[in-house]
Amino acid sequence: MILTWSFLLKLIRLVDALTPVHDIYRHRILLPLDNTYGLALYSKLPLKRQEIKYLISKEIPSLEIDVELRNGKPVTIYAIHPTPPVPGESLNSTERDAEILIVGKKSKENPRPSLVIGDLNDVAWSYTTSLFLKISEMADPRRGRGFYSTFHAKYPFF
Repeated sequence: MILTWSFLLKLIRLVDALTPVHDIYRHRILLPLDNTYGLALYSKLPLKRQEIKYLISKEIPSLEIDVELRNGKPVTIYAIHPTPPVPGESLNSTERDAEILIVGKKSKENPRPSLVIGDLNDVAWSYTTSLFLKISEMADPRRGRGFYSTFHAKYPFF
């Protein structure tokens, strides 16, 4: 329990350390959690609707937000960070895949323009990403733009 409280205090201090930007980013959602799935969203644009969802696990939040653009039009943002497959913890990606596909379906059914953002713990060429793109009918900004290094390309060992 000491480690958990210590970690939670670090998260709270991290969120507190961001208070200087509160004047710049007046709209925010802060949910520090001690399980590494906490979230902090800062926006200059008004958040007209904000819902914290627990799509797969009661310990892993995601966001569904309607943001008002400068032209007054709303856009829905789905912010997710599904559980990755981790050796020794979760050997398969079933929960991650389910969460990605649930959000894809929600986006497709939403009449407003949508963005899906976050650490999806997936690659652009996976079956899950292909199925997500098919279900949601969204575009993937990682595709069709050439090859980009995910690590610093000037270090020979990368």
